[in-house]
Amino acid sequence: MQFKIKYILVFCFLVGFGNLLFAQEMAVDSIAAEKQVVIEEQNNLKFQEHFFEALKQKAIKNYSKAIEILEKCYEIYPNNLTVEFEFSKNYLLLRKYNEAELFIEKALKKEPENYFLLAHKVELFKIQRNYTEAIKVQKQIDEINPKYSDELVLLYIQNKQLDEAEKLIAKIEKNALSSRRIKSFKTYIEARKKSTSKKTKQTTTNSNVASLENLKQEFEKKKGYQTLLKLLNKEVEVEEFN
Repeated sequence: MQFKIKYILVFCFLVGFGNLLFAQEMAVDSIAAEKQVVIEEQNNLKFQEHFFEALKQKAIKNYSKAIEILEKCYEIYPNNLTVEFEFSKNYLLLRKYNEAELFIEKALKKEPENYFLLAHKVELFKIQRNYTEAIKVQKQIDEINPKYSDELVLLYIQNKQLDEAEKLIAKIEKNALSSRRIKSFKTYIEARKKSTSKKTKQTTTNSNVASLENLKQEFEKKKGYQTLLKLLNKEVEVEEFN
């Protein structure tokens, strides 16, 4: 009987001790979790404080200072897309194109179809007058959302690809997506082509007139039959261009 009582007491002790240890472990885990939450909240507050200060510095055109503050944000949350986007914006405003491209590429790896990131990359290339690369990126935007096709038309015009611009305008009109801006681009292209055609015609006319005068002088000197034929043919050419 005594043995049973001892056994029961030992068993109760072990169970109680085990529960105590378990409770202690739970308490330690709970404290650690609470501590982690506090740290996370503090980091979040620091991040917001730095981030808004960076925006403030950018607003007053202190771009270098904004970058310094963004670096503090990046230390708290490495590879943060929003911070990378802001890095690229500030570097672009400082005309540091390599750095601007580096950070926008990092951001696009996370969200390759983000319109705002892609539009910023287009702007980066446009400022450098690298319209060929800008067109490549704008085509990506156009595939995602055709309503931005007018920007691609403009880039074609800026890159002197008027035929491509006309093809895209025809496609836009076919899909009933034309706008006042598209119509103005169409008018510009038509006027540009007429102007180019007129200049070419004028250059040819001037050349023909000069050649005609030379032939007249030659005919006055030599009165040759071959010179006369050349003279008559040239007069016809001049009349056709006029």
